Amino acid sequence: MNILKRFYKTISPEINRFPAVVFSAIVSSVIFGFYYLGSSLFAGHHLFLISLTKASFFSVPFSIFISLLVEYIFTDHLDEERVRKISLASQATGLVLCYFPFYFFCRLDSPRFWVAYVCLIFAMLVMCIFFLTRIQKFEEIIPNIVNSWLIAAIETGCVILGILTILWAVDSLLFHVGDRIFTVGIVAACLIVFVNFFLAYSTKQSGTFEIPKSFRVIVKTILFSLYLVLIGVLYIYLIKSLFQKTLPRGRINWFVSFATVFYLFFQLTLKKFQDDKIVALFYKNGHLFLIPLVVIQCVSFGIRVSAYGFTMSRYASLLYIIFSIIVLILASIKSGELMKFVFPVFSAFLILASVTPLNLVDVPRRDQIYRIEKIYKAHDMFSKDKLNTDGARTKFSDSEKAVICSAYDFLINETKLPKWARNFETQSFSKIFGFEHPRLSLVGGKENSIYFECPLMQLDVSEYSVLHSILKMDVHTDSEKIIVTDSSGAEYDLTEFILPLFSDSDFSNQKTDGNPIIISLGKNADVIITYMHITSRENKFTGNSTLRGFIAKKNE
Repeated sequence: MNILKRFYKTISPEINRFPAVVFSAIVSSVIFGFYYLGSSLFAGHHLFLISLTKASFFSVPFSIFISLLVEYIFTDHLDEERVRKISLASQATGLVLCYFPFYFFCRLDSPRFWVAYVCLIFAMLVMCIFFLTRIQKFEEIIPNIVNSWLIAAIETGCVILGILTILWAVDSLLFHVGDRIFTVGIVAACLIVFVNFFLAYSTKQSGTFEIPKSFRVIVKTILFSLYLVLIGVLYIYLIKSLFQKTLPRGRINWFVSFATVFYLFFQLTLKKFQDDKIVALFYKNGHLFLIPLVVIQCVSFGIRVSAYGFTMSRYASLLYIIFSIIVLILASIKSGELMKFVFPVFSAFLILASVTPLNLVDVPRRDQIYRIEKIYKAHDMFSKDKLNTDGARTKFSDSEKAVICSAYDFLINETKLPKWARNFETQSFSKIFGFEHPRLSLVGGKENSIYFECPLMQLDVSEYSVLHSILKMDVHTDSEKIIVTDSSGAEYDLTEFILPLFSDSDFSNQKTDGNPIIISLGKNADVIITYMHITSRENKFTGNSTLRGFIAKKNE
């Protein structure tokens, strides 16, 4: 009983302060349970349930964001009771927005959607840290968040262990509950226990919490020492490159990024420990040591982008480099007094990279298209949104061909393409561009592919006893076989069924809102294909192929 009392004492202020968060966490757990367990209540409504699940998950950070935003705006201007009333009204409005307008956004399922979805969540959570500057000392915010995260994680881990033990006992002694119920239990514990406990601990006012002494030992003594060693290693590498008169490798981008991440972390956590001479020196001149590293990072990054253009990861890297430069500028002004604005700046970059035209999906796609068109325009071989391939084999230099091949390898999986690129699925590389792709020509010459996509809205499974998801597809190029593995671990050879589709003119490259492809595997099983993109060269399958669907076992 004492444990329950302590639990209620800890969580009750958070419940009163953030009721929408508690509601969202519980509802999200329930909806996820219905979705993941495949409840018969929603049979035939897969899209509705998964969209509602995504909307409910989003409502958790959105509710936190709304409530802390209200407190940030009104705390110094209104009394506590009026702030609370405005907060409750705002939280209720936020829930309505999440479960109605935002639900329709969640019906999407594309790279652009997931980039926007994830980045918006992180942008809101980062801004929540900034909002805490109203009620907490700036130098205590990150240490308290780290400490709160650890405590909440330990408590959640204990709850998860208890839930799993109970479910195991029920499954072993009473009745079979299924493997998926364990996953639902873990997700529910994370949403209900971790989120609410973490929020309760991390959003307290200064003076109501204390940073443990162990934090100083772990962060200042151990992690900060490792950071200094990393800086030393990077400088040794730079000196080595200067003596050898070689350009830095592209991999230095990662290590400099790690160095700037750690620098930001220590800027936000070690301010209370400036009695240490090394820490004091770090706050005074730490940014100066990073400037040469960032310059070399920019040079290395520029070389790679010039050669291969932008991809999603390279564009994200560019945005982070710009952000790290802003961090160094903020750290150098007024002894770092402006560092609290690093949170809105980072949120702005997340918004820029997700919901604006300069997002992580569209910018790389446009850049790779531009790289191809630029070459054809330079040779007067581009007009009216068409590529003139006559003489491309002899007119283009090897470097120009390499650029085109690199861009093609990136764009092959894109959908939003100009007119000249919309036949990627049906025509060979040489027919599109006028010369052979070195990598493709080595494995067989003529390239052919089949594409099928069926958004599965409803499926009649009355004749089946069980459905197993297809987990992976292996293309055995040596034996020229396509092998799929389902969720039970069983393997099926689909080669004889897939190969004839390449010569089936009635099938060729379909996108349908109708039924999936159903292929009989014998009297007791079918394969149900909902998505398929398979490439073949001279009747030999390539490794760059995908197949999704189910293995359906029929009733005996």
